[in-house]
Amino acid sequence: MKDNKEYQNHLFRLAVVLYADNNYDVKLTTVHKKIVESILLECGQKEFSVNQIIDFCQKNYKIIFDENSIMEVINKNTDEFLSISKNNDIFICLSEKRKQALNSKINNKTIDFFIAEFIKKYQELTNGIDTKVILYKFLYAVFTSNAESFQKLIDNKKISETINFGTNNYTEKEKEIINNFLQWDNAEKNKTIFDISSYALEYCMLTNNKSTNSIQMDNLRNKVFYLDTNIIYRALGINGENRKKRSITFLNKFSESKEQLIISKSTDIEFKESIKSHIDRIKRYNSSRINSKFYQEYSKNIQPDIFNFYHNWRIDKTNSNLELFEAYILSLYDSLKKEQNITVDYSVPYDAKDKKVIEKINSYTTDIYNFKSREGDVLGSSEYDAENIYLVECKRNWKVTNLFDTKFFLISTDQGLRRWDYQRLNQTPIVLLPSQWLSILLRYVNRTEDDFKSFVSFLNLKNNEILIDNEKLQIVIAGISEMTTDLETQRNLLNNIIENKFNDVISKKSSNDDIFNNSKKYAKTKLEQQIEELKKKNETLSSSHSALEANQKELSQQIEKNQRETDIKIKNIETEKSSKNQKLFDENKKLKEHLQKQYIANEIKKWQRTVYWFTPLIFLILVFYLLQLCFIDKEWNIVQKIIYYIDNNPSTTTKNWLQWLVNGGLLTGLGFLIKNVYNRLYPKSKKREEKMEKIIKDLPQEYK
Repeated sequence: MKDNKEYQNHLFRLAVVLYADNNYDVKLTTVHKKIVESILLECGQKEFSVNQIIDFCQKNYKIIFDENSIMEVINKNTDEFLSISKNNDIFICLSEKRKQALNSKINNKTIDFFIAEFIKKYQELTNGIDTKVILYKFLYAVFTSNAESFQKLIDNKKISETINFGTNNYTEKEKEIINNFLQWDNAEKNKTIFDISSYALEYCMLTNNKSTNSIQMDNLRNKVFYLDTNIIYRALGINGENRKKRSITFLNKFSESKEQLIISKSTDIEFKESIKSHIDRIKRYNSSRINSKFYQEYSKNIQPDIFNFYHNWRIDKTNSNLELFEAYILSLYDSLKKEQNITVDYSVPYDAKDKKVIEKINSYTTDIYNFKSREGDVLGSSEYDAENIYLVECKRNWKVTNLFDTKFFLISTDQGLRRWDYQRLNQTPIVLLPSQWLSILLRYVNRTEDDFKSFVSFLNLKNNEILIDNEKLQIVIAGISEMTTDLETQRNLLNNIIENKFNDVISKKSSNDDIFNNSKKYAKTKLEQQIEELKKKNETLSSSHSALEANQKELSQQIEKNQRETDIKIKNIETEKSSKNQKLFDENKKLKEHLQKQYIANEIKKWQRTVYWFTPLIFLILVFYLLQLCFIDKEWNIVQKIIYYIDNNPSTTTKNWLQWLVNGGLLTGLGFLIKNVYNRLYPKSKKREEKMEKIIKDLPQEYK
């Protein structure tokens, strides 16, 4: 075990050096150079002989290196390596400049550094557990699985058994640690994981018997990839928003690398049928009593699926008809195909009614189902898997020498299907995991932090011992809501069920109907217990009440005696109080009448205040008319000048209009002013009486 750990440590350090320059070109000469650099950095000596390099490489990297390859590296890079001959051997060391450049790039970028940072960040999760051993085991399994896969892609020999790093090799606690490490949002950590996994391709080139000196992007273009249903689910967001983002990032890379994405007729049918099937399952226990926001509270720690997706869509909708939900998903499906230039191919290169074809597909169906069942990893329909496998086989037309010659592949996250495919024939595999293709593709297209994040997301492990999934959560809430519609009561009941780890509701043998009925029964029992507790509290209160009645009777007699004495005193006090109250009432009445009159007088004054300004206006108008008759010859008589101007105006029309304006307008204004002064100031005017009545009617409450 110790030797294996040392090997893993050397391997991970080598991966860091290999990609320190962000150079992902797959060329043997480049790989050889970087291996020599890694050995010289690891050995810690100023110089290492060629034979020492060969021995170190074989012992620690399990790679056989020959003297010619090493010397070729040295001779082609004389500015980076220094060599000297002594004792019939050649000793090599890194130039100081190259050593400093490499150290600056790999400093604090090893997987050990990120594991240590992760342990600090997640102390509660990792406390008491050898986290480094767990993560080393997982990352080594990823590397080994990828190495095995690339070996198969480059040299299509049949593999008797494939590495399965995603099923039963870890406890649930270990899976939780691994998934948290993968999901930890750290861009440099993601790149380091990618580098470790990606090194598998170089490793295959170094250990492959066939001569593969380099992998060029031109050899990888113009391939056709069929998408499995599980990729569509992820890309639509049905399996969660994070998986959607990572899957879209993954699909975008196909456009960059000029590769074609296709959905087969079988996958199209499987997707639509699976959506209908899921909606039927939702419908069975769906109820208007289920509050989707309440559901989301409890589903946030469960792996997202279509139940979670449905309730997220349903929130705040007045019409949450499941047919609308199905139409919504299909519209997302159409948008995905359009945005990603995905073609649906309804044609097949074989006669679907041919007896031999039917037998072949049936044989594949049985084999796939049996294989997955043995591994406990049955995902999707084996029949549609078989149809897709057979479709790609026919499309290939036996051009399956290796990765470069083969044009058609099936992209799927189904690990069971991939392992079945890898073990069955001496040909280039049909099924590729997204992470495998990304390991190759990201070497030749622009790489962003999001791309590495997308790669890491496809490595997450499935938790097989989740206490409850989203479907069962809906069934439990549906059962509870049958007994109570009160949201707070539902929350308390569900919290009790969760605290009890669903023991009274769900078991391994429970059907959905059992879970629904158990939830109703649990809710009913708990509510009945609450009612019983309330009854007991009532009985206790009744007993207390009887004791109080006895005491009360004794007290009553004393109270009656005291009451009689008190009544006499009260009567005297009341008589005295009544006299005082009457006096106070009379005073209050007088005060209120005074205030009322004062308020009315103030309101009348406010109403009259306007007409006080009318008096000087009336006086001015009268003066105007007086000056037309008196003081006619006086120089200061401006009025007479105005009249003279009007009378001598050459225009008859203007003269008439001005005469009307002066005499008619001023007389009308004079009448209006006199009328208002009369109405408001004369005490017996009708208007004043009406105003008085209105003020009295609208008196504020405090003056009534």
